[in-house]
Amino acid sequence: PPFLPPPPLAALLGAAAAAADPPPAGLLATDGGPPRFSCPLPSARVAAARGDPATLPILFFLTGLDGAGLAAWRAFDSLAARFDVRVLTVPAADRTPFGGLVELVVDAVVAEVVVGAGGGGVGGAHAPRPATRPVYLAGESFGCLLALAAAAAAPGAVDRLVLVNPATCFSKSPWAALGPAAAAAPPQVYAALPWLLAPALGNPLNIIAGRVTPGASPRDALAQLAGGVAGLLPQLDALGDALPAATLSHRLELLKTGEAAVNPLLPSIRARTLVVAGARDSLLPSAREAERLVKTMPRCRSFVLPNATHAMLQEAGVDLGVIIEQKGFYEAVKRTSTPALARAAA
Repeated sequence: PPFLPPPPLAALLGAAAAAADPPPAGLLATDGGPPRFSCPLPSARVAAARGDPATLPILFFLTGLDGAGLAAWRAFDSLAARFDVRVLTVPAADRTPFGGLVELVVDAVVAEVVVGAGGGGVGGAHAPRPATRPVYLAGESFGCLLALAAAAAAPGAVDRLVLVNPATCFSKSPWAALGPAAAAAPPQVYAALPWLLAPALGNPLNIIAGRVTPGASPRDALAQLAGGVAGLLPQLDALGDALPAATLSHRLELLKTGEAAVNPLLPSIRARTLVVAGARDSLLPSAREAERLVKTMPRCRSFVLPNATHAMLQEAGVDLGVIIEQKGFYEAVKRTSTPALARAAA
């Protein structure tokens, strides 16, 4: 191929700015609550290709400790190509206890199942939807505790669980001891916490590489890498906004309460479960926890990514929608003879 001279610095910086990919506007809820579900808007490419989302399986995505999906939002487009996605948002000022969050999830799931069975939903506001749509709960870290608790509370309404680096092992992690100390740190120290945690949350090089479009020309790839660096900075700032010190202290209590509540329930949860774990997770012993869950839960299997970290959903080469399909865990139509309304009432 002919030699292409490097682009001028101004052109490269302009392309990097265009390629920078900070968290979507509106991802962080700045009000006091309550927690709620919203439907993330897919890219134009996905929206054009997927057809009517009301015909797809339903997936409730339960976010991690930040309550905003900052560690997972890059997976939403891939999931939206395969599912009708609803994402849980928990504003930083919200102080709903663990049981209240579980109740919120259960109510949302059961409402969908009742609507699918021909009921009117909450207040009769929803139109009937096909009763053949499977219902998935997908969680990331803390969100896995909510998914498991909701599946135990409403076994007839949840078809499948997808657990990414589940926090069912929180008490075995260094964060169980370090977290309270971090929340109590002086403000000037706490302000640097997202930057101090960045290497533990994920491999920055892998996260930045995830911004590069496969098959991009060297020039475009260089601009996208530069944009990845630019996009990583506001993401770390957003983490600080999502987890002020008082919020972190509250969420750590939610983790402890949730782990204690969920672990005794694991042998009784019958929903088919896929655990996706990063072998290089520095915050949780996720690979070992995947093995334990497979042994403890009756219908559980796991997939461990050898080079993935705690923030795997942000990293290059990790596509949760593709993983669900490749592992034979994608179900487009519910395969059950039990009517959805009866299952929700069970």
